[in-house]
Amino acid sequence: MKKQIIILVVCIVFAAVLGGALYFLMQYEPEGEESSSSESTAVALVEKTEYDVDTVTIENGEGSFTIKNLGDSQYEIPEVQEAPLNTLAGTALKRMATLSATSTVSESPEDLGTYGLQSPSATVSAKYTDGSSFTLLLGDDAPGNNGTYGKTPDNDTVYLFSTSEVQNFKKSVFEFVDKTVTNQPDENYQQTGNIVYPDKVTLGGSFRSEPVVMQIVDAEEGAESELANYGLTMYTMTSPKVRPVDSDKGTDALTNLMTITADAIVAYEPTPEQMKEYGLDEPYSTAEFTYKDLEESEHKVNLRLSAPDAEGNAYLLKEGTPLVYKIAVSGLPWYEMSYGDFISTLLFTPFIDDIKTLTVSTPTSSYVYEMSGEGDELKVTCNGQEVDTKLFRSLYQTLIGIPAEEYTEEKPAQDAAILLAIEYAYRDASREHNTVQLIAGPTRKAFLFNDGDGEFFTKAGYADTILQNCQNLLEGKDIKPLY
Repeated sequence: MKKQIIILVVCIVFAAVLGGALYFLMQYEPEGEESSSSESTAVALVEKTEYDVDTVTIENGEGSFTIKNLGDSQYEIPEVQEAPLNTLAGTALKRMATLSATSTVSESPEDLGTYGLQSPSATVSAKYTDGSSFTLLLGDDAPGNNGTYGKTPDNDTVYLFSTSEVQNFKKSVFEFVDKTVTNQPDENYQQTGNIVYPDKVTLGGSFRSEPVVMQIVDAEEGAESELANYGLTMYTMTSPKVRPVDSDKGTDALTNLMTITADAIVAYEPTPEQMKEYGLDEPYSTAEFTYKDLEESEHKVNLRLSAPDAEGNAYLLKEGTPLVYKIAVSGLPWYEMSYGDFISTLLFTPFIDDIKTLTVSTPTSSYVYEMSGEGDELKVTCNGQEVDTKLFRSLYQTLIGIPAEEYTEEKPAQDAAILLAIEYAYRDASREHNTVQLIAGPTRKAFLFNDGDGEFFTKAGYADTILQNCQNLLEGKDIKPLY
């Protein structure tokens, strides 16, 4: 019992000593030093409001320009009067309303050149509505990305500024200009959330042998035109030929026209000499298109672009805008697309109930299918022999499913054999027949002709599969898939 009491007393004494030590350490503050929480090295040089700033003039190695405060967060740069500005103009003006240095580097430096202030890299001057003014000279960046040196003209005290606070003062006037070339109409997004597509697009320029003209298919008008034969597609080509536009690659490329942002601006109000220098006097690629806003008002846009340079960039001019842009052509899918890139590989797919007679033939054989009734009542004969309707529907899918696999500008030899011909005759006697042909081409390839136009290769072996299926149908055997 006595031993336990001694241990308890020792523990109490130890706790008291430890508590005192902790209290002493917490209250101790080294002599001659102040708490870091109360220390501040920032130096306020200008303390005004945005509304007090009238103009800010920036002069640097890129040139000289002035930002004018128009009020209500509106700004103007007379040197690029007609150009839309980005947010940097407002940011620069606000910086000169409340400007502070992070610290004082030296009040009497031996050599201003050490800080890049013997020949400053930028001079920023602000004029205020009360008649006062302030000028800041900027020098080099401090080692280790710790800031940028600066001073005022009337004394040699060198300050350190946060680089992010003053970096805009070293930029070209073109960095203050909005690089948006085209964009979606704001009201459409805000009120409907719908994307606006170009209505009609004409792509030209020296790159293309002839202009390519495409337009959105009007569902009601298209139903009465030959475009109805092509099935569903958002765009159709009207020149140089009437063709459906590829629903993925083509539509995506045309949609891009509405959302173009340049990488840089290189000139304002270009002279004829500059137009030639930038390759815009005889443009390599052009795009002219129209679109409608929410109120159905039509807008027209005309773009002209130079040939790409070694780095894959081109110069761009938008009609009505006094700017020459620089942009990576990798972000412009339509830039070097031509006729063969846009046309759809989907041939026309006539509805089975619209067909009266279907003929599949080669130079040595022929299968003639006569159809009557429709839907579940469809009846089919082949060369006068009634055939299984379900099997015939499978055969029909292979006939309309012959894929256009590769665009080509080649033409068949004059003596090239016709591997297969398919002719569709319609129940509507006023509707012209349609013919699809597979004509012998290079090794294992066939030219795929549609009503006399042959612009694609397909596999020559498809002809053999179809002919075998025609015979299988007569014998009541299964229809083999085409691929």
